[in-house]
Amino acid sequence: MKEIPTCDILLIIPGWPFDIVMCKMSGLVQGMSVSASVFTLVAIAVERFRCIVYPFRQKLTLRKALVTIVIIWVLALIIMCPSAVTLTVTRDEYHFMLDAYNHSYLVLLLLGSLAR
Repeated sequence: MKEIPTCDILLIIPGWPFDIVMCKMSGLVQGMSVSASVFTLVAIAVERFRCIVYPFRQKLTLRKALVTIVIIWVLALIIMCPSAVTLTVTRDEYHFMLDAYNHSYLVLLLLGSLAR
């Protein structure tokens, strides 16, 4: 699964060119996809375990599979909600930033390292 395009844009454009809503959504969607991927791998492992240990029991039905998928995505959303609430966009001194008019500017990052 590909990350949402905001990560690709950040490689080209200095700073965060989007608003706070996009910041929260970007983090939420990326975190949900990672969490859902992990939970899906766990569900696959559990189903394989059941098939090997209990070969004569009923296999996973379509309905159970759909319920499992919904539970996976709901859990991923619940886990990532605190992150989405806390993500914010701030202006950071000594960093590339975009102002309200989308003009980029640079305050040298080397000042702190030269002082050492």
